Amino acid sequence: MHTPDYRYWSVCTDCQFEGLFDFRRRPDELYDDPELLGVLLDVHCPACDTHETVLVAREEFDEMVFVTRQQSATPEGDCK
Repeated sequence: MHTPDYRYWSVCTDCQFEGLFDFRRRPDELYDDPELLGVLLDVHCPACDTHETVLVAREEFDEMVFVTRQQSATPEGDCK
């Protein structure tokens, strides 16, 4: 299993699990164009092992990127 590009809160459409999901970029998708209204990401549900492709609104995607960068900048164990 590959390391996720993003871990973000979501709800599974199959089992209704709510929690952190692993999201991955798709190799055939553009992510750097700020004019796009949304992007496609592959997502994995940790509860029922469902894998699917979802359309994520641009604002939510930007939040995923921001949160991931913030988590990467905070040393492990530092609860700031």
